[in-house]
Amino acid sequence: MAEGALVCAVGSNWLTRAELDTHVIRRADNIVCDSIKACQHEAGDFQPALESGVFAWSRAVELADVVAGRAVGRSSRDSIGLFKSVGLAIEDVALGGKLVELARAQGVGRELPF
Repeated sequence: MAEGALVCAVGSNWLTRAELDTHVIRRADNIVCDSIKACQHEAGDFQPALESGVFAWSRAVELADVVAGRAVGRSSRDSIGLFKSVGLAIEDVALGGKLVELARAQGVGRELPF
């Protein structure tokens, strides 16, 4: 993994599954979670790193805090950033709302009776 890399892990959301290994988590300078609480319950990626002592939840920051400027997402140009998403319903709702807005603006699609 090269200096300055950004690793986006969005595929695994079970405590018994992982798409990252301990090496990646140890090398990451900045770890951002869509939700730390959700990752604690769903992201098996962190379990081996927690058990071996190379990771503590205090290293992670929330994506919302990075976006709001309350936390650092990347500490330097060469830092290795890790973003872990387990998927939050609010993210799906926000994306869906934006897609409906764009479809209406472009005059495509059709309304369904709900």
